[in-house]
Amino acid sequence: MSPLFDVLLARNIEKVFHAGSQDLAIFFAMMGRPVAPVFDAQIAAALLGYEDQISLERLIQRVTKRSLRKSHAFTDWLRRPLTDKQVEYALEDVRHFAPVHDHLVQELSARGRLKWAREEFSSLEKEARFAPPLPARCSARCAASSG
Repeated sequence: MSPLFDVLLARNIEKVFHAGSQDLAIFFAMMGRPVAPVFDAQIAAALLGYEDQISLERLIQRVTKRSLRKSHAFTDWLRRPLTDKQVEYALEDVRHFAPVHDHLVQELSARGRLKWAREEFSSLEKEARFAPPLPARCSARCAASSG
């Protein structure tokens, strides 16, 4: 996992997600550090007036005018090796995601909302978002010793 973690932590590589909160929490638990910088397509789409919590399938369809085949949406991704059909299914999202990202960045820039989006994304990069809260009975001395 080390090569993946190196990319996830590289500050010079933007990591693009769609509704990535759960993925980011998992990566934080595995690495002990938040992924950064992040671009979340669902958040970007919301700032542009697309439907709230738009699915990746719907977003790809709206931006690229292509319909995805969602035949393996409910599959056992833990079973290995993946079948050729599972791999093809996973690649289909990725193939269309780059143009969606580019479109969203252009649209955010054109509407003067890219800064808003970056502010929203930065909340996904904060360690406090993923670190467990201190117990209520923990004193200031306890908080100081844990940091």
